[in-house]
Amino acid sequence: MAEKPKPICQTYGTRSNEKAMKKIIHHLRKQPDEVKRHVLHIIIFVAGVILVLLWVYSLGTNLANPDTRVEISEDLKPFSTLKDSIPDLW
Repeated sequence: MAEKPKPICQTYGTRSNEKAMKKIIHHLRKQPDEVKRHVLHIIIFVAGVILVLLWVYSLGTNLANPDTRVEISEDLKPFSTLKDSIPDLW
């Protein structure tokens, strides 16, 4: 008999990863709701930290660009005019 061809998308070790994930999920399902809620909060916190770090990294690379600095200074010119006119009001 001919051997079944493996699917193209299947990679080495996928079945062991699937088994490990199923084991973790089944273990979590057996836990009380309080434990599930704690795990949920931890996952959300970690995901939020990762997003903030990516945002800060991208913000730093954007602000380092000289063209961006020129655009920022041009955008802030109306505010400097407003700031200069405030002492005249007092």
